[in-house]
Amino acid sequence: MSPDQKHFLVENLQHLGYCVGFCGDGTNDCGALKSADIGLSLSEAEASVAAPFTSNNSDLECVLQVIREGRAALVTSFCCFKYMALYSLIQFTSVSLMYSLAQNIGDFQFMYIDICLIIPIAVFMGQTGPHPSIHPKRPTASLVSKKVLTSLIGQVVLSMIFQIGIFVWVRSQPWYKEGIADIENQTYLSMENTVVFLSSCYQYVIVAIVFTVGPPYQASIWKNVPLISVIFLIISFTTYLTLLPPTIAVDLLEIVVLPWNGRVVIVAVAIFNFVASWLVERYVILYLVKFLGLITERIRIMKIDRNVVDTHSNYSLHRLAKIEKWRQSGKKFKIIQDEFK
Repeated sequence: MSPDQKHFLVENLQHLGYCVGFCGDGTNDCGALKSADIGLSLSEAEASVAAPFTSNNSDLECVLQVIREGRAALVTSFCCFKYMALYSLIQFTSVSLMYSLAQNIGDFQFMYIDICLIIPIAVFMGQTGPHPSIHPKRPTASLVSKKVLTSLIGQVVLSMIFQIGIFVWVRSQPWYKEGIADIENQTYLSMENTVVFLSSCYQYVIVAIVFTVGPPYQASIWKNVPLISVIFLIISFTTYLTLLPPTIAVDLLEIVVLPWNGRVVIVAVAIFNFVASWLVERYVILYLVKFLGLITERIRIMKIDRNVVDTHSNYSLHRLAKIEKWRQSGKKFKIIQDEFK
């Protein structure tokens, strides 16, 4: 094929709605490599200038490697986005609860959360590698897809329920005492502050674990040794801070030493929070997404023009809804494939 023919083929496949990849190793491939969605040069010659990816090996195994790495990178980016969004919302819940008492999270508490918890987890979450096999279905590529939004909203609701629950619980205990709030000196010392701060510390780790997707697009979380090490250290120190708080940490973080049964309850609530979050992320969200998909399809069927139904009388409404969805998303090749079937 001539260079113009290769370029023409790539552009026509893109016009049909395909995501086109092209491999080449010479100057005559530069046009097609540049216009393709994924250009992969198999040499370090002129073709490597036009292609975003270059392989030192002429074997086509590199195509599979690009697909694995690309899918893992996409899923990891979404995981990090959801984690940072939920981190902000968890902290917003904590601050809102404290504001209801004319209090706030302490300065050193903010610093501990940001520097010791969030930064290490956010950095090492992005180091999870790709899964060795390629799944037949692509991961979602939209931040506003049903799967991403339902996951985010579900975890936000769970975090709020557990924080509000433990906030109300500590105020109902017989050993509860009113706290001290010095707004001028930014000093807040109360049992509510302590339980909300400690429970939120666990929640930052919990959402990092449940948002690390793993198979079929990412490698298992257990293969990300830095992330597992950081999570283990944070959980160990937070549990130590909860059950056996050292004097220096009590003074620095401005927390109140609760009775032993209160400290045990905080750890128990954190465990229950993890189990609930994991079950919601792995099972409830999947069924909810399927249910929302059925509702969306039903709405799409209701919006089908009557003239279209009369023109394609041999088509089912379900099939017409799919065709309309493909037409709106520009996937003409799927319509052509459906016609051939």
